[in-house]
Amino acid sequence: MTPSRWSTVLHRVTTEGPYINERMSVLVLTVVVVAGISAVAYADKSVASVSLAPLYFLPLALSALVHPLRVSLALSIVCLVLHDLVALCVILEPITQ
Repeated sequence: MTPSRWSTVLHRVTTEGPYINERMSVLVLTVVVVAGISAVAYADKSVASVSLAPLYFLPLALSALVHPLRVSLALSIVCLVLHDLVALCVILEPITQ
């Protein structure tokens, strides 16, 4: 691309508001983040021998790129709670059987 095109793109990004496509892409990426967190939670529950908590980092990293800091911190807390709930379910499962 020529420099004039880059300056046009830069001008559009810095001066205009969010595009309809940008809102749709944020929505799609939010669904991807939630699906990733859910997949890690399910896998963490399925594999009882090893903790898969470090895998929560992958959807949280995507969330940090897409969402503001408050949303990313809230999702971090959700991941922590999910990990603790899954660990509690795995511990209580042999007791109830």
